Amino acid sequence: MARAFLRVPLYCKLAKDIVVGVHRELRMESVAGHEVLIGADGNRRWPDEVKGHLVAETLVPGATVNEVARSFSMGPNHLSEWCRMSRERKLVFA
Repeated sequence: MARAFLRVPLYCKLAKDIVVGVHRELRMESVAGHEVLIGADGNRRWPDEVKGHLVAETLVPGATVNEVARSFSMGPNHLSEWCRMSRERKLVFA
Protein backbone atom coordinates (compact mmCIF):
# COMPACT_ATOMS: atom_id res chain seq x y z
CA MET A 1 0.00 0.00 0.00
CA ALA A 2 1.67 3.24 -1.14
CA ARG A 3 1.52 6.16 1.28
CA ALA A 4 2.71 9.73 1.01
CA PHE A 5 2.32 12.77 3.25
CA LEU A 6 1.13 16.17 2.07
CA ARG A 7 0.97 19.47 3.90
CA VAL A 8 -2.23 21.20 2.88
CA PRO A 9 -3.12 24.67 4.14
CA LEU A 10 -6.53 24.77 5.77
CA TYR A 11 -8.11 27.78 7.37
CA CYS A 12 -10.05 28.11 10.56
CA LYS A 13 -12.18 31.08 11.47
CA LEU A 14 -11.55 32.69 14.84
CA ALA A 15 -13.45 35.36 16.78
CA LYS A 16 -14.05 38.67 15.00
CA ASP A 17 -13.58 37.11 11.53
CA ILE A 18 -9.80 36.80 11.83
CA VAL A 19 -8.61 34.01 9.56
CA VAL A 20 -5.48 32.15 10.54
CA GLY A 21 -3.72 29.54 8.38
CA VAL A 22 -3.43 26.05 9.83
CA HIS A 23 -1.52 23.13 8.33
CA ARG A 24 -2.86 19.63 8.70
CA GLU A 25 -1.04 16.59 7.39
CA LEU A 26 -2.82 14.39 4.88
CA ARG A 27 -1.73 10.91 3.83
CA MET A 28 -2.18 9.29 0.44
CA GLU A 29 -3.23 5.65 0.23
CA SER A 30 -3.75 3.48 -2.83
CA VAL A 31 -7.23 1.90 -2.91
CA ALA A 32 -8.43 -0.09 -5.92
CA GLY A 33 -5.52 1.31 -7.92
CA HIS A 34 -6.50 4.92 -7.14
CA GLU A 35 -5.03 7.45 -4.72
CA VAL A 36 -7.23 8.35 -1.73
CA LEU A 37 -6.45 11.22 0.65
CA ILE A 38 -6.60 10.43 4.36
CA GLY A 39 -6.86 13.35 6.76
CA ALA A 40 -5.29 13.65 10.19
CA ASP A 41 -8.65 12.60 11.65
CA GLY A 42 -8.50 9.33 9.66
CA ASN A 43 -11.36 10.24 7.31
CA ARG A 44 -10.81 9.39 3.66
CA ARG A 45 -11.57 11.68 0.74
CA TRP A 46 -12.83 9.26 -1.93
CA PRO A 47 -12.48 10.32 -5.60
CA ASP A 48 -15.50 9.62 -7.80
CA GLU A 49 -13.56 6.99 -9.81
CA VAL A 50 -12.97 4.95 -6.65
CA LYS A 51 -16.62 5.30 -5.57
CA GLY A 52 -17.69 4.06 -9.00
CA HIS A 53 -15.27 1.14 -8.84
CA LEU A 54 -16.54 0.06 -5.41
CA VAL A 55 -20.22 0.42 -6.37
CA ALA A 56 -19.55 -1.64 -9.53
CA GLU A 57 -17.94 -4.38 -7.43
CA THR A 58 -21.17 -4.72 -5.43
CA LEU A 59 -23.02 -5.47 -8.68
CA VAL A 60 -20.93 -8.56 -9.46
CA PRO A 61 -23.09 -11.69 -9.07
CA GLY A 62 -22.48 -13.25 -5.66
CA ALA A 63 -20.79 -10.17 -4.18
CA THR A 64 -22.29 -8.44 -1.16
CA VAL A 65 -21.89 -4.89 0.09
CA ASN A 66 -20.44 -6.25 3.34
CA GLU A 67 -17.75 -8.28 1.55
CA VAL A 68 -16.72 -5.40 -0.71
CA ALA A 69 -16.68 -2.89 2.13
CA ARG A 70 -14.65 -5.22 4.35
CA SER A 71 -12.09 -5.81 1.59
CA PHE A 72 -11.47 -2.04 1.42
CA SER A 73 -11.54 -1.46 5.20
CA MET A 74 -14.64 0.70 5.13
CA GLY A 75 -18.04 0.56 6.76
CA PRO A 76 -20.78 -1.21 4.79
CA ASN A 77 -23.21 1.62 5.57
CA HIS A 78 -20.90 4.07 3.77
CA LEU A 79 -20.78 1.90 0.65
CA SER A 80 -24.53 1.22 0.84
CA GLU A 81 -25.13 4.97 0.80
CA TRP A 82 -23.10 5.31 -2.42
CA CYS A 83 -25.07 2.41 -3.97
CA ARG A 84 -28.38 4.06 -3.00
CA MET A 85 -27.25 7.44 -4.37
CA SER A 86 -26.14 5.74 -7.59
CA ARG A 87 -29.54 4.01 -8.02
CA GLU A 88 -31.30 7.34 -7.47
CA ARG A 89 -28.93 9.02 -9.95
CA LYS A 90 -27.69 11.42 -7.28
CA LEU A 91 -24.17 10.07 -7.68
CA VAL A 92 -23.20 9.70 -11.33
CA PHE A 93 -19.94 8.08 -12.44
CA ALA A 94 -18.44 8.95 -15.81
